[in-house]
Amino acid sequence: MTSIAEMLPKNAEVFNIGVPHYGCMGKVCSTHGGNATITFQVPDEPNLARILKKKHTLSSYHPGWKIASNTGVSGYILSRITGSVYAYYPETRKWSIGLNLKFTKERSGVAGFTKRKDNEWLYSDAVTGLILGYRERFPEVLTYLEETLGKTAEQDLNLESMFGTTNVVEKLQELTKWLKSLPSYGGTKVHESSNTIEPIVVSAIDEEIKLFKKKAGKSKDVTVSVLSRYLYCPQ
Repeated sequence: MTSIAEMLPKNAEVFNIGVPHYGCMGKVCSTHGGNATITFQVPDEPNLARILKKKHTLSSYHPGWKIASNTGVSGYILSRITGSVYAYYPETRKWSIGLNLKFTKERSGVAGFTKRKDNEWLYSDAVTGLILGYRERFPEVLTYLEETLGKTAEQDLNLESMFGTTNVVEKLQELTKWLKSLPSYGGTKVHESSNTIEPIVVSAIDEEIKLFKKKAGKSKDVTVSVLSRYLYCPQ
């Protein structure tokens, strides 16, 4: 029967298949019982801990009233326009004119924009930009919806009055084209029970890794005692 000392002679090159330092190469210093003392070459790694610690400040979410106050719309319109709103023109054609950031029946929001917590919808700072952009590009739409949506069913909205023109189809095409150009369009749905990392945090991690790669890669020697079954010897 081959002994550990014979399997792992002094100065033999091995690879760690345990943790920590998984995948690191090292050299055998000595063996004792079922263990071996190995000096591993451990490369430097980017410090992601500090980013993960402040992920809550990187991706801050706010209640609807705060976003409504910052954008000059009512809480009701904020709630409606960030969800699904449909217009019909002509009567048989259906147009989506909402931002589609909330899916209440699915209890899901859109990553980086909305999330549901404790039965309340929360909105990121990015939603403020979307609402302000909507107001700048199509102020007549938000004004009309503010005045009528709570009193009138979607299928009864007067789109000629909303746009102030009979060129309704052209205006709807312009609006839907703009909506599809937004960064939120077709975004990833996130269920309220999901524990995900927000896109802004992912971007911060990506930047940290890029900065790390620009620096000269260094490694340090770490000597530890390892169970022999967690070592791979290519010889």
